[in-house]
Amino acid sequence: MFGVFILLLHLDMDNASIMVSFWKKFVMTIFWMGVAAFSVIMIDAMYNIPDEISGVLYFISIGIAASGTLNYYR
Repeated sequence: MFGVFILLLHLDMDNASIMVSFWKKFVMTIFWMGVAAFSVIMIDAMYNIPDEISGVLYFISIGIAASGTLNYYR
């Protein structure tokens, strides 16, 4: 059991070959935020939704896109 604790405390446990780079996370986050914003703007243009609803939907969709992307590439 003590050997397991020593193994878990080892500093080089990160596998660099499966880690995603910062730039890929950044680009994918910006891309999916753009897709979410574009879809809300298109829905607003097609259906003439009130600004109070489309504004909230815009910011919520951008937040969900950013959160989902960063959680996926964790």
